[in-house]
Amino acid sequence: MILRSRTRALNEFFLSPAIAAREVWQRLLLEAYVAALPKRGVRVPRPGEVVGYLLQHPDVFSPVLAIATKARERRGPGDEVSVELYRDPEIRDEYLVVYLRRAKYGEDTLGILDALGEDAALALAGTSGWFLVTTDFRPPQDG
Repeated sequence: MILRSRTRALNEFFLSPAIAAREVWQRLLLEAYVAALPKRGVRVPRPGEVVGYLLQHPDVFSPVLAIATKARERRGPGDEVSVELYRDPEIRDEYLVVYLRRAKYGEDTLGILDALGEDAALALAGTSGWFLVTTDFRPPQDG
């Protein structure tokens, strides 16, 4: 009994710093990836919020990156792709949103969003989090 409690104490002593180091490393990697998105043509107005969500749901990062990249490839001149955290004002729920904001909304907008949404649903299978691909019909923002 005494040996088990000492073994448990030693495990906690040595594993806790290792777990903390892994969490710090994960945060640094996510911060670097999110900071690089604007260089890839994807706007992230509040990177800290996006990183915070991804720390809770790290398995969502790759699908978000893939869909944001596809959205960027499908955008037209003057269009914008933005990754943002949505917080529902009525219930305690939050998730990421990949917005496609267009300089000129045309007949192809809903088709593009539907295709990206289908890809997102497939990519999200089995993940712990969620994100939507949509538009809010606002114009693209500068910077």
